[in-house]
Amino acid sequence: MFEFIKAVYRLLVGTTKYAYLQRTKKVGHLSDRPTVTLSEGKVCGISVNLPNGKQYHSFQGIPYARAPVGKLRFAPPVPVEKFDLEVVDCARECEPCTQVDLYFRWRIIGEEGPLCLNVYTPTLPSDQNTNPQFPVMVYIHGGGFESGSGSTFLHDPIHLLQEDVIVVLMNYRLGPLGFLSFPEMGIAGNAGLKDQLLALKWVKRNIAQFGGDPNNVTLFGQSAGSWSVYLHYLSLNSRQYFNRAICQSGVVCT
Repeated sequence: MFEFIKAVYRLLVGTTKYAYLQRTKKVGHLSDRPTVTLSEGKVCGISVNLPNGKQYHSFQGIPYARAPVGKLRFAPPVPVEKFDLEVVDCARECEPCTQVDLYFRWRIIGEEGPLCLNVYTPTLPSDQNTNPQFPVMVYIHGGGFESGSGSTFLHDPIHLLQEDVIVVLMNYRLGPLGFLSFPEMGIAGNAGLKDQLLALKWVKRNIAQFGGDPNNVTLFGQSAGSWSVYLHYLSLNSRQYFNRAICQSGVVCT
């Protein structure tokens, strides 16, 4: 039994390392890479090979909300209306949201930068002058609402991509920056959940440009992400932005 567990571990780690190393290769010039035009402007990603030999397109660190700093700290997220750059280079993931390091509890990691998401798609409409309508799966990471991120090193999408599914991973505010409630000071609370909702609105508005079907969106999450999925399922403000829900490990009530 122990040998079987070790074999499974090697397989999982090996697959993850393969995909991560593929994505961290040196990238080419912007003009040679896949580009998508969104309502906010243009984003430029990279093309990556899957273990089965197929190729997919990766767009990492797409800003969907302005940096929640200054007067925007603790406030509902403000969407990015137009990018500052003509073409945003989305070859690398952005930093995770500010949090206490899970392993070294005395250290603070991450930053209060723009809230970002990653999009991974098997095919773009521009690849073969087609109009693909792939199903979309949007993942909300766990971590007790105080740690974690949408990093592909932790949540690799390659298995879903091999089944012709578009995958979206998001970052959202954590800890007191995301869930402090102090009405007397004008802090309504649950900013992190509002970040997630804004990301869902972004997907509804833009995912067709990546070959996705905006009317075939599955929201899924693990642990605190599962709680979040269930809360969005209960909320009339959120339900219109996804079609199915998968709660992996935990719901708000039973």
